[in-house]
Amino acid sequence: MHSNEDATTFYCSEVMSAPLSYEEVYELLPAYALGALDERERAIVQAYLDRYPELRAEVARYGGVLHSLAATVPQRTPPASLKASLIAQAQRTSRPPARRSIGDRLLDAFLGPRFVWGVVSGVLLLLLSLFAVQTARLSAQVARLERVLGEQQRLVRLLATGSEQLTLNGTDAAPQAVAVVRYNPGERWAALEAHRLPPLPESRTYQLWLTNAAGERWSGAMFRPDDAGSAVALVWCPQPMDEILRFGVSIEPFGGSPAPTGPNVLRGVRS
Repeated sequence: MHSNEDATTFYCSEVMSAPLSYEEVYELLPAYALGALDERERAIVQAYLDRYPELRAEVARYGGVLHSLAATVPQRTPPASLKASLIAQAQRTSRPPARRSIGDRLLDAFLGPRFVWGVVSGVLLLLLSLFAVQTARLSAQVARLERVLGEQQRLVRLLATGSEQLTLNGTDAAPQAVAVVRYNPGERWAALEAHRLPPLPESRTYQLWLTNAAGERWSGAMFRPDDAGSAVALVWCPQPMDEILRFGVSIEPFGGSPAPTGPNVLRGVRS
């Protein structure tokens, strides 16, 4: 879900006596948006919101859902005959009722139909809100899984059936490294398979660069190798792969760069 830094447990000693992980706080966001957390939980969630903008965006989305649900509750206006009926009933009373204590009147108010209906409506609205939030989250997760599955299927197909390939050789920064780019003519997708790459710190990633004959350059993929120095990655370019002249892989900050900034470790040129 998140980077390795985010997946670790975040401690905020000023607001919590026990830590909550990023994932645990993410699960509390619907309750936070509904104002259903206690003071300690709310402080913990707020500490995460101050640090992570994507969590603030998620809370804002929940708030929009709750606002939409509240707007759907119909507002009822009592009929005009109700006032006349109440006045007539009062006039038929033979004598004024005995003055009741404050406690009795408060008890009647809390047990009266208006209060009960308000509680029932609030509970129903809360349940509908939670259902809507969970449905939205599940829909987003399903869409994300479908996208990842589609990318994996495309990657496997290219690795198995790519009719064209170009070899990338290691530079002085990584002389043992080697990679192959497999693709089909006319397609904008390709598969990169690399081996013997040097290990990277958590703050760095490998980034593939694609350059056409006119000198236009695009980022094709970002990837990190396994413990053996191997990696596979799905590559995309706005132009067909057979129009790309030069391929290069550089070391960049985690998350990638708009242009190469680190040492180049792999290089390949179409002959």
